[in-house]
Amino acid sequence: MILADRVPDHALEGLLNALDRELSLLDRRERQTDELRQAIIQADDAAMESLLDRMGQADREQTLVDAEVGALRSAVSAMLDPRSPTMKLSELVKRLPPGQADPIERRRALIVRKITELRRLHVETAVLPCGWTRCSRGAPPPPPTMPAAGSTGRGPAGS
Repeated sequence: MILADRVPDHALEGLLNALDRELSLLDRRERQTDELRQAIIQADDAAMESLLDRMGQADREQTLVDAEVGALRSAVSAMLDPRSPTMKLSELVKRLPPGQADPIERRRALIVRKITELRRLHVETAVLPCGWTRCSRGAPPPPPTMPAAGSTGRGPAGS
């Protein structure tokens, strides 16, 4: 079986457009997470509720874009190797000639960076309320100490 080393440009154009939509959506989700962070800091319940609704919509759009990218990636994979129709983008990049691979690799690398940043922002945003709870209650009590060996834990050893 002869495997293709190049796919039609129109097939890659669809994949590149879907990856661009993915990048745009990740940018929007990063902005929304930053806005949510500000709303939490300002204790703006109305803004938080609105943002959470918009973030839910972005999640639904993300599901659609992920499915589209997956379908287009599978189609391109099948063009390269009908026996491997489910290659990851990193594998596609290795199989395509540089002129076709480079734009996909640039987008893939940017998506990975944006997802990493978005995860970091999510963690930072999620811990904000926990930190305030701790501050509003004062410093946490010190951890309990373990009794010394041979002690009953009810006073100085030997008492």
